[in-house]
Amino acid sequence: MCPFMRRIDVHNGMDFCDFMEACKNGLRSAEMEFLVVVLWWVWSRRNGLVHKSVLIFEDEVIPWAEALLTDFRIVNAGGESETRKAPPVVNSWQPPDKGLSKVNTDAVVDGSHGNVGVGIFIRNNAGDILGSSSQPFNVIMAADMAEALAIFRGLIFAMEAWLFPCVVESDAQVSGLSSVVFAPRLANKVAHCMAKFGVSLDGPLYWLDEALSWFSPIIMDDRPQIL
Repeated sequence: MCPFMRRIDVHNGMDFCDFMEACKNGLRSAEMEFLVVVLWWVWSRRNGLVHKSVLIFEDEVIPWAEALLTDFRIVNAGGESETRKAPPVVNSWQPPDKGLSKVNTDAVVDGSHGNVGVGIFIRNNAGDILGSSSQPFNVIMAADMAEALAIFRGLIFAMEAWLFPCVVESDAQVSGLSSVVFAPRLANKVAHCMAKFGVSLDGPLYWLDEALSWFSPIIMDDRPQIL
């Protein structure tokens, strides 16, 4: 039996929620972190196989989870008490660090029709398009919840398109999430336009390595001249 499982009251017929509760009560914090990352990878592996016929071998799971947790802990080594300097606010899209993709997200709430449009636009540090999406949601929600939904959908898209590691940029000022960067509307123009387009759709649209030609002038205007 796995050494972790010896400390957990696991029995046949236990549902997933009970299993996670037992793990939370029986595992140390670092072990619980590792378990969650492994479960996330298993879920991602299943999606890759079902939806894209991409098979990820089991022997890659543990090294990947260890590497991700190591990177996460290095980034967050300063702890909550560390004072983080906010980056200067600029009014145009800025490229991410080399090796990262940048996920820009936005949401538009159409209160008159009870719809929410989500826009997602992903680029690399050279400004090349990696992916884009416009998504409609037939639901009424507050603007801050819609922005949170857009960030969540952006992360899901980036994960399923294998565009990690990434940084998320939104024009919603989200507190408590150091990995989500605030950008003013002028630095988030493409995602905003894609969110407005999403309100009118009947279903979500996705593009890899491109975006709708309608957005080309905005994309070119949004691209820093130094790239």
